[in-house]
Amino acid sequence: DATLQRVWMANTTGSSTTVRQLTTSTGVILGVTNSGVAYFRSTANPTGENPGAFSQIFSLTHSSGTFSQLTNMTSAGLTGGRLSGDGSTIYIFSALDLANDGNTGSIRQLFSFDT
Repeated sequence: DATLQRVWMANTTGSSTTVRQLTTSTGVILGVTNSGVAYFRSTANPTGENPGAFSQIFSLTHSSGTFSQLTNMTSAGLTGGRLSGDGSTIYIFSALDLANDGNTGSIRQLFSFDT
């Protein structure tokens, strides 16, 4: 959904199609690579690894329809973010102490993740 920048999942197996919205706010799509991999933030649980409904980074590979959960957050705190132009790095903002550098003041910092 390019206009609202939301991610949806459609299940076309069986006798009917079901559609589930995986993201509920705008600006959660981090980017899409030329090879058809979309990266996004969501509190959904498409892979079964996010029972706590924390904001995680996921990828969706278009050719296979496969979701992958790329982060394992155990508290809320991922905001913003973008995929680099070459599709190799995800940049994300967080006020959490992700690098164990003593961010006790909850200051928003920029982090990078290799895809």
